[in-house]
Amino acid sequence: MKHGTVKACLLVAGLWAGAACAQLPLAADRESVRALRVYRMTTQRMLVACSEAIAPRRGVRSAAEALHDYRGCAARALEDSGTRLEAVVRTLAAPDPVRALREYHLAFTRALTGLQPQPDERSSAYEERQAYLFHRLAHAWARFELADAATR
Repeated sequence: MKHGTVKACLLVAGLWAGAACAQLPLAADRESVRALRVYRMTTQRMLVACSEAIAPRRGVRSAAEALHDYRGCAARALEDSGTRLEAVVRTLAAPDPVRALREYHLAFTRALTGLQPQPDERSSAYEERQAYLFHRLAHAWARFELADAATR
């Protein structure tokens, strides 16, 4: 490599590194990011756990037992996610991300409670309803990310 090319590469690398360092979160931002990650992982993990609790398993347990397991899971998920939501909200300064995160939580709550099959619901209708609820959940998260990015 020629000396001028090396200088240019170092300059570009330095500019990129400077921009990257400027993007490093401050201590308060790191707390917010950590709390947000924990909250999001909690909602995702609980949706999986509760959907497994309600899922039929041949010969292992009755529908009543599955429903009991699901309801216990959903109650724990709502309590835990609500606590974690409030921890994140305390770290956010702007009202728009807070509002968007609360809307995500509402979509999460609807997806969680929507895991319970309706009486006489066909499996195709159940799957369609689940797809709709999870689609809304993904959109709510995207709206939060946009609102949060606009304030940083």
